[in-house]
Amino acid sequence: MRHSLIILTVLSLLLLSSCAIFKINNTSQQENLQAETLLWQDFRIDGIIKITDQGFNLIKDIAIIRNDQQVKVTLYDTGFFGFSPQPFASLAITDSIYINIPSIDNPLQYEQINNLITGLLILKNGIFPQQELAKMLPEIMNTKKYQTADKILKFNKNLQLISFALPQQQVELHFLRENMSEPEKIELYFHKKIAVIIEVDKFTWKN
Repeated sequence: MRHSLIILTVLSLLLLSSCAIFKINNTSQQENLQAETLLWQDFRIDGIIKITDQGFNLIKDIAIIRNDQQVKVTLYDTGFFGFSPQPFASLAITDSIYINIPSIDNPLQYEQINNLITGLLILKNGIFPQQELAKMLPEIMNTKKYQTADKILKFNKNLQLISFALPQQQVELHFLRENMSEPEKIELYFHKKIAVIIEVDKFTWKN
């Protein structure tokens, strides 16, 4: 009888501890997802953009700024050792799209520029449907995926975004992040072919 009581007590303690661990893990995952949604609301990216496709070669310094009103992009030419950066081009996406690339007469004739604009529109329109993500948290924790008829979001084990896809448009953004909280590289794919690479030197956001 005594041995049975001891075994029952141990089993009860194990059950209670496992429930507590699950609750802590669930809370932690929810906090991770909330932090990730905040990351992409109001941010600035500084880095290098590379577009090398079909004879269109572009490697420039880039700054991307997003808030709830617009996405603003500036491409720079830098002098020796990175001094005296000179604006090469600028794009702004609000309710309309504004493009200024003085060296190109008609930027929209280039598919690569249109690809870049599509990727920026994804950032402008917002990556995360926050209320839906909160409702789907248990499923996202289990599958590391959020999927609707028009979009697919995939996450790593820390519920950080690693890809965003619009299957109907055959557009996909990849966010490469090793052990960093912010992405180190962003890749834009069209029809499963890489179109734009942004190497992130600095990612700042309001938290």
